[in-house]
Amino acid sequence: MAVFAATGSEPPSALDGFGGIGLLLGKVYGKWAAKPQHILARRFDSTQTARHACYTTTDGAHAISGTVSLDQMRGSRKGGEMPKIILQRVTILVMMLFIVSVAAFCVPLLSDGDPARTILLSRVSDLDLAPEAVEAIRKELGLDRPLPVQYLSWLGAALQGDLGYSFASRQPVAAEIARALGVSIILALSALGAALLVALPLGTAAAMRPGGKIDGFTTLVIQTLVATPEYWFAPISILVFALWLGILPSAGWQGWESLVLPAMALMLRPMAYFTQVTRASMREVVAAPYITAARARGLSMNEAVVHHGLRNGSLPVGS
Repeated sequence: MAVFAATGSEPPSALDGFGGIGLLLGKVYGKWAAKPQHILARRFDSTQTARHACYTTTDGAHAISGTVSLDQMRGSRKGGEMPKIILQRVTILVMMLFIVSVAAFCVPLLSDGDPARTILLSRVSDLDLAPEAVEAIRKELGLDRPLPVQYLSWLGAALQGDLGYSFASRQPVAAEIARALGVSIILALSALGAALLVALPLGTAAAMRPGGKIDGFTTLVIQTLVATPEYWFAPISILVFALWLGILPSAGWQGWESLVLPAMALMLRPMAYFTQVTRASMREVVAAPYITAARARGLSMNEAVVHHGLRNGSLPVGS
């Protein structure tokens, strides 16, 4: 039978009653218990100074007393679980990467026709391909080997950064990706930045007047943006701004003008999400006591939210 009692900086005199009751219960129920039982009584004072636990263990004629840190108790419990959790996460990650790699390798094989013929047709315009040319392409790319050998060869090269050559441009795929990566990063950051610039003031204005016209308009905008697919909005924006009005380019990379249309298409769903999160977070901030105290000091609602609440309300959006 074991009895635990948390103690702090004060003497554990106030816990002697708990220890005595625990020992008494141990003597009564120990007759029917096949194994030693443990009763834990914890006490934390108002200053949260209790950091240790006193214990008394009785098992038949033996009694052992001592003190153990609560941090050590928590650490011993978590220390055994954390490696197991890490091992599970790493195992799941490896399995997911394996599945993705197999799927990426099998995509060309699932397409219609022979991959060698498809590659050769992308290089020449003659549909009547010579069997010798197709066989030469198959041997050049190693397509005549068994599929497991092809997969392992492709996976080993991919892990070393060798992604092969493009069938269209005959350039290294890694170089093609690196050339387009900078533009993709600029486009993604521009879309996220524009979404935040619109979502933060719109969600804040809706939270300051719940149920009002701005709140209703914000709800309408959120539902509309969520229901608008990017693949529909993008050609419509090209049709309006590039063809009809002629004020923005429809393709290419010529400067900041080329960012407007693709950024508008990519910012729809992030803007709806950021607006919804901002409105929910700012509603809690507006009802917080420190906003009420700021208004009691003479600040208006707008000043109190801007100076004291906007930073706290935007934390969920940043996270």
